Amino acid sequence: MPRFPFANSESSSQAQANPLTLEAEDIVEARLGMRVLAFLLDIILAIAIIVLLLNKVVLPSQYGPELKELDTALSTYSTQLEDARKTGAKPPTFEISPKAKEMLEFTRMFIVGSFWVYFLVNAIATQGSSLGKRVFRLRVISIQTLEPLGFLESGVRSGIKAMTLCLLFPLLLTNYLIAFCNKRRLTGHDYLCRSIVIEDIDFEELQNRKTRPEEA
Repeated sequence: MPRFPFANSESSSQAQANPLTLEAEDIVEARLGMRVLAFLLDIILAIAIIVLLLNKVVLPSQYGPELKELDTALSTYSTQLEDARKTGAKPPTFEISPKAKEMLEFTRMFIVGSFWVYFLVNAIATQGSSLGKRVFRLRVISIQTLEPLGFLESGVRSGIKAMTLCLLFPLLLTNYLIAFCNKRRLTGHDYLCRSIVIEDIDFEELQNRKTRPEEA
């Protein structure tokens, strides 16, 4: 059986000194509603970071002139569209330079990559959790080993979430709807990566529960 590898931060030193054997009955599967809330919180946090990086660092340094061009083009197009609406004329065509189009494509790929990095770094740094999951005390583990996913599995799982969120949103909804079709509430990326989301385990509580019968 796998050793107990991911105690809460406040008791991590104690967990390393006296690791426990994690049994299947110790696991409480996370409710789907809590998973969705944790995912939404992660999305909000990731968007805040991405917007800050794009607006303050990445775009001004890489596409400064194109950023100004896009702002001017949007303002001009808005005025032309309003004039066309008042006069009943044909709506104008929105046009920007090839370099500005390149900036928009770069921004799209940067957003996808940033979401992937956000989910992956969180999964590795917190051993299967994330900022959103930590708020709701959730964690991802392997169905087969009952331990946090490895780097490859975490990378694939994070990539699926990032790609479906940014590029294939209907597939993301389908991904979560799959959870309603099985008793363990596994989503599409859970099936692909052989993972399951559980309620985070309190080390001290688990230790007390396992040692209480011996003391009695």
